[in-house]
Amino acid sequence: MSESITIELSSKSIDKIVELLEPRVIAKLQSNRKTMIEDTVNRIINLNEFNKKYVKKTPDWIKQNIFYEFKPSWVEDIHPGKGKAFRIHEDEASQWMKEHRHEIDWNAKLHD
Repeated sequence: MSESITIELSSKSIDKIVELLEPRVIAKLQSNRKTMIEDTVNRIINLNEFNKKYVKKTPDWIKQNIFYEFKPSWVEDIHPGKGKAFRIHEDEASQWMKEHRHEIDWNAKLHD
């Protein structure tokens, strides 16, 4: 059995609660943002993870329209060879994608 409690507060009381909580909420949000940024630093991801987080296209599309087109420095080896994974530096890739997103032709088709 669950019980509920109803509390009525005046707008003055609500304003005081917000005033007391606001600095803590802002500090927590800033801390979470910093942690999210730090989580990508020195992190190596593969093509599939890069795709899920930043692109949502086929691996061939990413290779053709981002890697081969722009030759970004955050991909260790753009041509790793058959059976070898791409090594992508996530912190640099994330920043580059933010800065260059508008330069990518998202409607580009794969060519043979």
